[in-house]
Amino acid sequence: MDFLALAFVGAFLAAALTVPAGFGLSTMLTPIVLLMMGPHEAVAVVAVVHGAHNAGKFLALRDSVDFSAFRHYGVWLVVGAVIGAALQSKVPQDPLLALIGAFLILLPLLTLSESWTGIRIPEANDRIGG
Repeated sequence: MDFLALAFVGAFLAAALTVPAGFGLSTMLTPIVLLMMGPHEAVAVVAVVHGAHNAGKFLALRDSVDFSAFRHYGVWLVVGAVIGAALQSKVPQDPLLALIGAFLILLPLLTLSESWTGIRIPEANDRIGG
């Protein structure tokens, strides 16, 4: 029960802290969920929380949604998420845990450096989702 309370409080705080920034939910929530379950289940739980979080943000901010950008990028993100979900179930637990750990270390470090944020794909090459 203590772990469930920790997960609930962690999810709530992570979601509240990431709304202004627009990113970071999985970076904060994944380690908490990994304390309670294996990486395959943790990925699924974090995905469900992400879905609920994004649905809530959509409902709150729907008047500001750029639907042309969603059609251009969002559809491909959903396709990628489905493919990723199918593939993650095929990867053994230890390599998946190592991969999750590497991303949880690498992605926050990348946000500290703004040198990579100036990289843009030329519009002529931006045909399928960026």
